[in-house]
Amino acid sequence: MDAQQQYLFDLQGYIVLRDVVPSAVVAACNQVLDRFETMDEADYLPPLCLGDQRTQQNLYISNILEGDQVFRSLIDIPAVLDVVATVTGGPYRLNHTYATIAGAAATLACTCTARPSFPSVSITAATGRWSRP
Repeated sequence: MDAQQQYLFDLQGYIVLRDVVPSAVVAACNQVLDRFETMDEADYLPPLCLGDQRTQQNLYISNILEGDQVFRSLIDIPAVLDVVATVTGGPYRLNHTYATIAGAAATLACTCTARPSFPSVSITAATGRWSRP
C-alpha cells in the first residue's frame, strides 16, 4: 500500500482495489454461486454449509473456499496480500470464508487476522473494499 492508500484506509476504514480480480474469475465465481443458490443445503459437500437460515432474501454459505476450486484463485492476489500484510501488521492467516447472496447481489468475503492482539480485516470481493469489521 502506498501512503495515500494507507491514509484513506485509516480515514475511511476501507480501501477499494479496482480490477484486481480478472473478469473471467468473477464470471466463474458467479456461475458456481448461481448453482449453490439453487441447491438444497443437504446437497452441499462438507464442509460447505449454511451459516444462517436461508430466506427468500438472504443466503449465507460458510466455508465457500472449499465449495469449488475457482474460489482458490481469490486467496493469493498480490495487491490484496499487500493490503492484508500492511493492515494486519502480519504475519496473518485466513480465518474463514463465506458468500452471501441477497436478492440479485452476491458477496464473497474472507476474514484475516494477524494474531489475537490485532483487529481482523475483511475483504468484500463484490465491492473490492477491505474494511475492519
